[in-house]
Amino acid sequence: MTTTPTTEPVHSREFGPAAHPRLELFAYAMRRLRRPLAIWGSSLTVYVLIIVSFWPSLHDAPGLRQLLRALPEALSHAFGVANLTSPAGYLLSELFSLVLPALLIAAAVGAVLALTAGDEDGGILETVLALPVSRRSVMTERGLAVVLYTVALGLVVEVVLTGSGAIVHLGLPPAHLSAGVTAVVALALLHGAVAFAAAGIGARRSTALGITTGVAVAGYFLNALAPLNSLVAPLRRLSPWDWALGNDPLQHGWNVGGLLLLLAIGLILAGAGIVSVTRRDIHSV
Repeated sequence: MTTTPTTEPVHSREFGPAAHPRLELFAYAMRRLRRPLAIWGSSLTVYVLIIVSFWPSLHDAPGLRQLLRALPEALSHAFGVANLTSPAGYLLSELFSLVLPALLIAAAVGAVLALTAGDEDGGILETVLALPVSRRSVMTERGLAVVLYTVALGLVVEVVLTGSGAIVHLGLPPAHLSAGVTAVVALALLHGAVAFAAAGIGARRSTALGITTGVAVAGYFLNALAPLNSLVAPLRRLSPWDWALGNDPLQHGWNVGGLLLLLAIGLILAGAGIVSVTRRDIHSV
């Protein structure tokens, strides 16, 4: 008499009560991210509210248009202040050109490294992989948890911008706002995938953080310095920041090509990280 093999529920102190392994792996990762989600979500909310609250006074500031026109065109475009008196230009300058992408990248990369290289350095990942679950499943579910976490932060930003923008009569089309937030979230997920791949090949947490920081900084400066230097300008297309924000989604709406490029490269990097973990030894403390 033969029986059909079944997947046994995971039951351990690490994971809690018995549950389907794939579901519990994902739920465990999300529980780990609840506190960072609350901290980052509240911090982003406060920062966005502060930025939006300055719009009415800045919009009506006398002489601001003349001051901006006096700046060299390349310089104003490099720092995102070319259209500071328009809703899209103001949000690009104060949020979307640097601060918001940097914050979301930091949140995504921090979550990735906590669940991958950080756990491996601390010996936690070795314990988890001793359970009857595959390495591929562990890494995939943790990666999906980071995606959901980053998207949730993006939704927080969009909701706060929509609500506060309505109060101060910002007047930015909702579709353009969604396009801008989606672009920044995709940019953050790409950098999270860089960290995921670095951790997957066995980089320590500090090393993976250094690699990802280098990619983010290099991409930002390629995009920001291109208007100022003719030698750098041709390299701008290599910057993920250009793929996300080069089309100015707040002003022109969705840049489908840029989003697809960000997501495609992110998936390739994440896949490489997962495959690498399945083919190497896990660090032991």
